[in-house]
This record gives sequence, structure tokens and C-alpha cells, in this order.
Amino acid sequence: LLAAVSPATTGLSAAILSLWWRRRFGGESFGGLGSVFLKVLALSLLAGLPAWLVVKAGFIDAAAHPYLEALYAIGASGACFGLIFVLLSRHIIPELIRPILQKAGPLGRRLLR
Repeated sequence: LLAAVSPATTGLSAAILSLWWRRRFGGESFGGLGSVFLKVLALSLLAGLPAWLVVKAGFIDAAAHPYLEALYAIGASGACFGLIFVLLSRHIIPELIRPILQKAGPLGRRLLR
């Protein structure tokens, strides 16, 4: 229950603060946010499916090594999701991913090409 309440409370507080900001300062700062949100959601779903499949492939015996399997699941799915998300983002939302990749060092700059 706590695992669901904490993110819900955080989301609710962010929504309330956003509505307060919009009422006080205007909605210009939120222009285009809806389309960017939908693009990021679509990219996350596209990148999440292969990441989920990598984990479900089950390369490690869960009964014998549960901690090793958990470590593999976190690492493999994170790497798969991250790589696919960054590569798709370069083409679909370059204005959002460019500043992040520029600060990511040599690997980030290589992914910018």
C-alpha cells in the first residue's frame, strides 16, 4: 500500500503546485507540455517492451540464484530501456534529449551523432 501511496501523493502535490503556478503566473510556461508528455509516454512504452522481454527471457535460474536474477533484471532491463529510449529520442524529441546527452560526457556526445 505504501508503495502506491507515496508516488500518488507526489503526483498529487505536483499537480496542485502546477495548477497554483498556472493561476498565479499564467499558462505560457506549460505550452506544449501535453504533446511532449505524449511523445515521452510513447517512447517509454516502446522502450519498455523489449526491456520487459529481456527480463522474461530468464537467462538465470531464479530458484537457485534469486539475488543474481534480480541484479540481472535491473541491469539488463535498464540498459535495454535506456539505449532504446535514447536512440529513439534523438529522432523524435531531440530538443529534450540534446542537453542531457551533452552533459553525459564522451558517451553522450557520441550518441548525439
